[in-house]
Amino acid sequence: MGAWGTESCSNDDTWDCLEGNIHNMTQKNADDSIANVWSQEFKGAPNVVRWNIANNENIKLGVVIHILNQGLKVPPHIILEVYQIARCRLDIKVIKKEGWRDPEARWNTLFLEMRQLRTAYNADGQCIEKHVKGLLEKMDDMLT
Repeated sequence: MGAWGTESCSNDDTWDCLEGNIHNMTQKNADDSIANVWSQEFKGAPNVVRWNIANNENIKLGVVIHILNQGLKVPPHIILEVYQIARCRLDIKVIKKEGWRDPEARWNTLFLEMRQLRTAYNADGQCIEKHVKGLLEKMDDMLT
């Protein structure tokens, strides 16, 4: 798994399993991605190791986090499943064993992702991220 960040969705295997425009997904893309990963067909990702259960669980977690970050819905039973996956991994020994470059940063990120999953579960499968205005937007508001 070529990871470039501490987020569950920041790795090659997860991105290979996402359907459609990764940066601007539709609900259909999200539904197709979930169906693809949960059926373990990995249609768009022939290089994904299918027999590695731990890798498949990481992919499930990453796909759901990415979809929620896009502001799209995920079935609550899927959120509950990946929450359990995340909960099992929220252990610094497990994180180190998985080979993360910065285990403490990964632990913190995973903790925040679990909070995001709880929020989405309680909101019927959707986690709307609030846009935080940047400095230029705030200055523009002051001038208008």
